[in-house]
Amino acid sequence: MSNNEILEANKLIANFMGVEIGKELYSWRIGCTEPLRSDHLAYDKSWGWLMPVVEKIESLNVKVFGDEIKYFAFTIQNKYCIIMGHTNVRQPGCYYQTPYGFVPDSKIHAVWLAVNEFLEWYNKNVEVNNVLPKNDMQCGVGKNNI
Repeated sequence: MSNNEILEANKLIANFMGVEIGKELYSWRIGCTEPLRSDHLAYDKSWGWLMPVVEKIESLNVKVFGDEIKYFAFTIQNKYCIIMGHTNVRQPGCYYQTPYGFVPDSKIHAVWLAVNEFLEWYNKNVEVNNVLPKNDMQCGVGKNNI
């Protein structure tokens, strides 16, 4: 995976989290701050950066074909991660995972890949009013080639 691909994937997460690159301050040492740049983003290598993303995804509540996905749950095991959407009607619903046949080099890398897989789907399908358009609904299963 190239540095540019990592940077773009981290920017995708930052956008989801509402992080404003260039406007927020980045502290790289106590007392030393500068405007946040995209190369400061550390979602791919820091649990301190990635876990708030996991928590935000777990708290999402969206509608799919009239069924409400009440919550998303992460399963993290060894170097594998899966994100499942749970509804009242059927469990599990949609799911997103570490790309099939790809072995990440670490647990955080596996979670980071699954988060990016999920966010690509989320950004494509979730409208501002938090309702998924019927015709465009696609559940992602290892489509991410990162």
